[in-house]
Amino acid sequence: MFNMWFDKAPSVSPAAVQMGSNSTVITMNLFMEPEGFAYYSDCYVMFGDAKATSISPPLSEIGISRTLPVELSVTVPEQPSPGRYVVYAACGGEVSHSSTSIDYVALPSTDTTTVVSPAGGCVAFSACSIQVTIKDPPSTATTAASTLDISVSGPSLPAGETSWLEVLHVGGGSLQALVHIPAPQSPSAMVISISPAAAVLGFTMAQMTVTAEIAVARPVASVQSVHPSVASAAGGELVTIVAAWLPVVARRDGVERVTVGEYGRPAEVGDVGESQNIDASLTSREAVGGGRRAATGIVVKFGGQQATDVTVEFADDYSTQLVATLPPIAFSGAAQVEVSHEMLTESAQASFVLSSPGLFAQCLRGCVTSLAGGTTAIFIATGFNAADSLGLSVEGAVASVSNEKQSNGEHEITLVLPAYTTTATAPYFELYASVFATSDFLKSASALVTYRSPPDVISASFDSTGAASTYPSAYAN
Repeated sequence: MFNMWFDKAPSVSPAAVQMGSNSTVITMNLFMEPEGFAYYSDCYVMFGDAKATSISPPLSEIGISRTLPVELSVTVPEQPSPGRYVVYAACGGEVSHSSTSIDYVALPSTDTTTVVSPAGGCVAFSACSIQVTIKDPPSTATTAASTLDISVSGPSLPAGETSWLEVLHVGGGSLQALVHIPAPQSPSAMVISISPAAAVLGFTMAQMTVTAEIAVARPVASVQSVHPSVASAAGGELVTIVAAWLPVVARRDGVERVTVGEYGRPAEVGDVGESQNIDASLTSREAVGGGRRAATGIVVKFGGQQATDVTVEFADDYSTQLVATLPPIAFSGAAQVEVSHEMLTESAQASFVLSSPGLFAQCLRGCVTSLAGGTTAIFIATGFNAADSLGLSVEGAVASVSNEKQSNGEHEITLVLPAYTTTATAPYFELYASVFATSDFLKSASALVTYRSPPDVISASFDSTGAASTYPSAYAN
């Protein structure tokens, strides 16, 4: 005799539930009596080792008021960790061999966010990369970048450029992605959203999306140009300074009442803002004659001496053009021009050279040398006393003077130019050498010299024998 037994496993819908949702109710379709149903009255639905917290209708009604198949509403129990769990119905401590399974899924979340940038953070007008670690990533995510989608909101990006990501690691319940952001065009909050490219069954795209917020900082204030960069220590000369990323202090229109837009800048067309008088520490301006405005809150110093007359010719969100009257200064030689504002943590600086009144110097020969120095050069200087013996220095490095002679009030010195050390990269550097009286270093005049960088090989080619080569140089003549 041959017996056949057909066992139809139960089904559950949905096939996945969210971790931590102990009130989630699923639908379970039961096609056979639970194991032990004929002998025991205490019946239950198991999810792994945990019992369902509620079953409706009760399993005891099968065969009385309910006939198979029966549809049950079952409240899922908590589980200790995400994963796949066996689901079955049974009675009296029995374990059914007729079962199905359900997935407990932990929703993805942002674990850590780290900016990978030389500046230490994202800065306006500079591209940056952000490493995002996602805990419990979507099941559809792999090491292929195409399995994830990215969107960035906040500051605008350069036209035609988009953000992109690469997946560094997947495994152990986490995913590491490196998100590359083109240069943000303004300082503000930036929100990065990462979502699976393919839907995860049983969950919405919103549930599978993680976000990370990054602050795009305003760049550090800097002095971009100073003209002239050499002036007499007697003072009185007008110096034009262009500085980047100072607080906005003036506009071409010269009005004192403006509308405040986002981030404290004067509102443009289309902005929704509040009309008010701007706080003097940020954007106050006062119209003055000659098209210039008083630079409220800005301090300019030359060689540590504050200029008393500073005006603004132009300012916008990014740059400020100042005109300062050089004050009388009690020394000459290399100095610094400093631009500061109470809202800045540190001042913006640039090199400035002060010449003693009535003293002048010029390089006649050997005025171009290498970074290593060593070139013999001849300088002339006027205005010094006949008894003065002269020396020369470049950025603090003192030259070796081999000869000095005087004629008709003019000093001529022959010397070997010292080396110039720098970490900057450029084909050449134009520097002001200080010609000074050795008996009084405050008596000095300045003369321009040029230091050329060595040739830099950018390519090489060899003939068939490997003997010949050419080296086009980035800095060669």
